[in-house]
Amino acid sequence: MSYLKGSLRNFLTRSAISLGLLFLVLCTVCGQLEQPHQQANAQSYRGEYSSHHSRQRNRTPDGVAGQFDYYVLSLSWAPTFCEDPEHRRAHECDPSRHTGFVIHGLWPQRENGRSPEYCGNAPLDETSLDEALRLMPDAGLARHEWRAHGTCSALSPSTYFDAMEKARHAVQIPAPYRDPQRGLRTSPATVEQRFAQTSHVAEGGVIRVQCAGNKLAEVRFCFTKSLEPRICSDSVGECRANTIFMDPVR
Repeated sequence: MSYLKGSLRNFLTRSAISLGLLFLVLCTVCGQLEQPHQQANAQSYRGEYSSHHSRQRNRTPDGVAGQFDYYVLSLSWAPTFCEDPEHRRAHECDPSRHTGFVIHGLWPQRENGRSPEYCGNAPLDETSLDEALRLMPDAGLARHEWRAHGTCSALSPSTYFDAMEKARHAVQIPAPYRDPQRGLRTSPATVEQRFAQTSHVAEGGVIRVQCAGNKLAEVRFCFTKSLEPRICSDSVGECRANTIFMDPVR
């Protein structure tokens, strides 16, 4: 009888160990199956949010200058942009600068479909670059924006950055968003409403919020070619989150 009890005990012990090992193997496999999906989401987020920040200096021109319907002025929220380790060396991510909203660019936009990019190889002269640096945090971003978007405006570099400055002066940052020292919980509709009020533009489509996950990424403003506020088309995109967060200025 004791022999049978011992054999049964050993059998149960071996079975428990086997089941435990099987559980660990299954968990490992499940983790490996989930990980690519999580990485894909992260890459998708970086690709969506960072596409205009990339410095594609050698891209072949593929757009036609002047073939667009209106402009989009994009203001990027630096605390969100700087969360990505790939961006930490960007000038706007230097903690000593305490950067909030940054001019991301002035983009020629079409009512529908893909907007033009990289419409020529016209160089950015030093005088125009100096003008751009009054508006943008670093020369790399200024050169990129000129080549990717400015060349599609059918304007000279100087005139293009003049237009960017005029559009920026039309936008007033709401007081709570100028230098928040604490994170803010808000909604895309609230951000759009506050910007509309301080910038004295009609609510209802002139301003579009972009988000990266549940965080504010950009605020975009639509202007006619003569730089008057106008309704954005669906091609500009819009944040679908009900609640978004604004990290404090670092």
